Amino acid sequence: MKRILVVLVAAFLLLAPAAMAKGPHVIMTTAKEAVQPGKPWETTLEFNEFSHAPRPVMTARSGGRSVNAAVVPADASMDSATGFKTRLTFPVKGRWSILVTSGKQRFKLPAINVGTNEIVLSYVAFAEGSMAAKQGGSGVYVDDPAADSPDDPLPPEVISYADAHAEADDDRNGPEAWLFLPLAGVVLAGAGVLTLRRRR
Repeated sequence: MKRILVVLVAAFLLLAPAAMAKGPHVIMTTAKEAVQPGKPWETTLEFNEFSHAPRPVMTARSGGRSVNAAVVPADASMDSATGFKTRLTFPVKGRWSILVTSGKQRFKLPAINVGTNEIVLSYVAFAEGSMAAKQGGSGVYVDDPAADSPDDPLPPEVISYADAHAEADDDRNGPEAWLFLPLAGVVLAGAGVLTLRRRR
C-alpha cells in the first residue's frame, strides 16, 4: 500500500505543473494592414492573468535604432483584462523587432516588416521562459466577430492557431487539469486506508 501511495503522490506532483501551463499573457490586437514609415501604427494590448497592475513598455528595434511607443490606459470594457492603447511611428523602413515588457516579464511579439505590403496580424504572447511559451502557446490571435450573433447562447471561443496546436500536444503529452480531481481523490483515499490499517 505504501508503494501505491508513493507512486500516486509522485504522479500528482509531476503532472500538476503541466496542467497549470498558463499564466500571464499579452494579447495584441491591431488593424489588419501593412505598416509604413512615418505613419503611426496603433495597437491595443490586453494583459491577462497578472497578479499585479501591469506597467507596459513597448519597444521596437532595428539595427542600432530603438523607438518606444506611446502607451496609455484603454477604457474599462475589457472584462478581466487590463487594456492599453499604443501608438508607434517607425522612422524608416526595414524589419523591426517588437518587445513588450512589464516589470521583469518580457513578451516577444512578431517582427514587423515596415515599408512592405506585409499585413500585421493580432497576436497572443506568453511571458518569455514560462511553461506556456516553451510549449508554443504564443501565436496568431483569432477573434471572429461574425461568430458573435444574438442567437448564440454563449460568447464565441477565442483561440489562436498556436493554442490549438498546444492543446493537441497537451492531449498527447498529458491530462487536462480536471483529471487531477479524481487523482487527488485516489491519493486521499489511499492515505485514509493506510491510516486505518496502522490503527488496527
